[in-house]
Amino acid sequence: MDELFAILDVTGEVQAKQAEVITSIAVMRVMLQGDLPQIDIGPHCSDPYECSFCGHCWQHIPENSVFDFSDHGRPDSFALYQQGILKMEDVQVERLKWRQKLQLDGLLHQKNHVDVPAVQDFLDSLWYPLCFMDFETTYMTPVPLFDGTHPYQQVPFQFSLHILEKPGSELRHHEFLAPSGSNPQISFLQSLLAVVPKVACILAWNQVFEKSRLHELAETFPDYRQEVYALTENIRDLMSPFRSKYIYHWQFDGSYSIKAVLPALVPELSYKGLAVNNGEMAANTWQQMRYENDEGRIAELRLQLLEYCHLDTLAMVRILEKMREMVGGFNQ
Repeated sequence: MDELFAILDVTGEVQAKQAEVITSIAVMRVMLQGDLPQIDIGPHCSDPYECSFCGHCWQHIPENSVFDFSDHGRPDSFALYQQGILKMEDVQVERLKWRQKLQLDGLLHQKNHVDVPAVQDFLDSLWYPLCFMDFETTYMTPVPLFDGTHPYQQVPFQFSLHILEKPGSELRHHEFLAPSGSNPQISFLQSLLAVVPKVACILAWNQVFEKSRLHELAETFPDYRQEVYALTENIRDLMSPFRSKYIYHWQFDGSYSIKAVLPALVPELSYKGLAVNNGEMAANTWQQMRYENDEGRIAELRLQLLEYCHLDTLAMVRILEKMREMVGGFNQ
């Protein structure tokens, strides 16, 4: 720890600013005696940082407002707001790009969209064995958690992998969750490489994330570099057809995250009710296990993490099945 920090005496600088602090406090006291400032919402609410009073100042903004338009080409929401246009439905369709028109059609008419040829092209690019892969990683901490890692590095500690060897075959599942007390990198990597078929088509949701973590591991453990890079060449992004709006369901609300897609396409599966239901909670739970002494509690936290990561890859399996039903394709 001594190698990470330096002690610097700033007593003189602090003492020099004491008079300034007293003056600032007096100015603030006068300000607090006055009325609330009449400042309308604007880009300054989140630039350069999110303002703590957004919940107060934005309470007049309705649900499904012009600020909820998403994706590339969305209109200037503050320009619309300044014109007195608050609701999505009040925006002239001619002012919207095609992506936002899909979102508005979904809101107003519960209209869905499927670009069958584009979805079919995506499905035709896949092959068997099919692997559905998801990682969980640590927080991006400024002080590295483990030797050999760098500040803000997301260290993978868990994976879930569902495998379909061929059409109609039984779905197999593999999972890995590292003990929380030690560096998980090498055991994570070795465990993953041991279960992924060499020629498999690997599906991830937002492939950039998994690829980046694997490339980092390849550089950390050069003996595995060739094998890891061969594996990443076979990764495909299941999020891509949704990000590109080849498939749009009105319940997506403009989003293409798996948390939005799953309940719309596969309502029988849900993250609701899970003790761990997002990546941030997973990172926090694994970190919590590092400081937990109760073996029963540790087992409970492990089960929560396994349930969450398992659902992430099972969700991809079921979403792909729905995509096949939409176009009646993918018979490779």
